Amino acid sequence: MFLLVGMYSLKDLDRIQGSCIILTIWLLTKVFTFALRSYQHRRLALEWECRPSRKYYQLDAPIGLGLLARIIQDFLSLRFLEAWQQRLTGLGHTFSFWLCGARTLITAEPENVQAILSTSLDDFEIGANRRAGFGALIGNGIFAADGAQWSASRALLRPNFAKSRVDDTEMFENHFQKFLQALPDEDGVAVNLHEFLECLIMDTITDFLFGSSTDSLLDRHDTAKTEFADTAHFALTIGFLNANLGFLGRMMTYPHPTYRRSMRLLHRTIDHYVKRALDQQQDDKISSKYVFIEHLAQRTTDPKVLRNELLSALLGGTGTTSKLLINLLYILARRPDVWEKLRAEALAYAGQPITQDALKKATYARWCLNECESVRDRGAATSIRLVRYFDMLNNSSETTSSRAYQLTRYQERYGLAPRRGS
Repeated sequence: MFLLVGMYSLKDLDRIQGSCIILTIWLLTKVFTFALRSYQHRRLALEWECRPSRKYYQLDAPIGLGLLARIIQDFLSLRFLEAWQQRLTGLGHTFSFWLCGARTLITAEPENVQAILSTSLDDFEIGANRRAGFGALIGNGIFAADGAQWSASRALLRPNFAKSRVDDTEMFENHFQKFLQALPDEDGVAVNLHEFLECLIMDTITDFLFGSSTDSLLDRHDTAKTEFADTAHFALTIGFLNANLGFLGRMMTYPHPTYRRSMRLLHRTIDHYVKRALDQQQDDKISSKYVFIEHLAQRTTDPKVLRNELLSALLGGTGTTSKLLINLLYILARRPDVWEKLRAEALAYAGQPITQDALKKATYARWCLNECESVRDRGAATSIRLVRYFDMLNNSSETTSSRAYQLTRYQERYGLAPRRGS
């Protein structure tokens, strides 16, 4: 004590004592929260007759940095999905693990997935990491919303996606023709369709949302035309990184000047279209074709809400759609019999206008899309939601793993194993 007094003044000792008190209160709060949560888990487990989930063995639990390092290594070595399939096969279809200090549960049980996304939707949430990961970019948009906020966003957006609102197939045809013209016409030239498809989807969705397309397909070497699309893809990637890595991801990316510039560019661009739509609303002007933002502005005049929901629709519709098309082409290139059937169905509509009703009757095309959406898993992280009750999902009855079933069905039906990283 005398040594401490000699080294620190009384004011410094008071500060140290205050810090210790705050730390003690914080630790007691954590312990109390953990005990209360454990009690809730046990009570619900007894009520629902569930067993505790299996646990992934980790030497550094509850930190989980070792698993994070392995996940990053798997991703860089193009075996991300294969590694998760091996873990699910070895441990079972539902297990928990620690990642960056957070306890996480992964499930591939079809009944669990159905409960999370449909039958028991109100018992689950996307979680604080998802909200914080995308919050700086899209605020309370539907892509990062929970509970009442999600319901309000859904009620705001849903009428704008009615069948009559998305029946402008002429717009899609226009951008598809630009897509064909942008492809190199030399025989024997290898083409990375991924880049072209991303431009196609971005041009189409910006035309649908804002009434003005980025037209990145017209000149893919024009920085001014591709800047918005590249920025949107970059921001979406960082958002998913933040959502999956939690606080650690945000510490690495949010202070990054490139990410902050990307957010400013997206906000500035969207704000321009929002202002234009609100001005047209005041002047009672509306475009002859359907423009998403103009009709959305009829339901709310809050510029921040409009920006958040438009960014949610933009980011939520670009990556998933382009990946679905890439998966479809990947399969068709290896299954000429499927390609011939699909082509024969398409030729039956030659010379006829393509409408929603005509597309609905194209059953084989719809089957192909459904297969590529379910069989070709688009990423483990996209199917995991942070839930309120961790141990409640592992029902005592044994069911088939949806992920293992998908990957097995892929090999049986198409005669080849999934390519690493695809």
